[in-house]
Amino acid sequence: MTSQPPEWLGLSAREREAVQLMALGMTRTESAAKMGVCTARVNCCMKNAAGKLRTPTWPGLVDRVYTLREIDPPESTTEGVSIGLTRHHVLRGLADGRDLPWIAANSGLTVDAVHGEARILISLTGAKNTENLIHRGWELGLLGSSPTTSATRRFIRYDRINTSISWGFPNVTAEKLEDLPKIPPRRRLTGKEREKFRKDVSAVYKRVPKVSVRDISEVTGRSFGFIRTILLEAGVEMHSGGNSRGLPVPSDKGEAEV
Repeated sequence: MTSQPPEWLGLSAREREAVQLMALGMTRTESAAKMGVCTARVNCCMKNAAGKLRTPTWPGLVDRVYTLREIDPPESTTEGVSIGLTRHHVLRGLADGRDLPWIAANSGLTVDAVHGEARILISLTGAKNTENLIHRGWELGLLGSSPTTSATRRFIRYDRINTSISWGFPNVTAEKLEDLPKIPPRRRLTGKEREKFRKDVSAVYKRVPKVSVRDISEVTGRSFGFIRTILLEAGVEMHSGGNSRGLPVPSDKGEAEV
């Protein structure tokens, strides 16, 4: 059994049951009938659970109880569902307890587009609602993490959650151009975020010979000069064969400090 950090209180049996039924896609009325209580009691259990685990949304609560092993996560199925990087960002944002405007601002989409992508995800996964979408995401291997103490101890208050460009996977390095994050305009990358971004960009650039600096610039939303600076900082040998592959060019003014 994984140890629990002191930042949260364990859930009661009733609270676990209420969250579990919500994760399975049940309505409050259905959950109340299943638990033998009134809907007000179900709502109270849900709010208490969210307060204890410090997450502001129901989808975020489902992911949190699985991540922290307050409830045993569902076993992975043999079903295969393929989703693009954008939809994975939307799914990860919902699981992290983010609202639609936040997801939109950090994925380069409009709020309506994010809402549409969420509906498509529900259809693709056969989920009943957004709460059940997170459950299905765990079942299909689209979400989830290993139940280690170190992972559990990374839990922090929602209002202090690091808005990491890695979307919840700080130890995973990008392998393909599509894996690189889209950085919001004027977003400053410093400290660990800059280090993670440099690691991802350099890994993709070295792994895929045909990828150019220009390609990475277009995918990530950062300028050509900034991407080249990041690669040089990482000590990467630049590809030959064209200006877009790294021949010296003036960097954008001030971009290296972004």
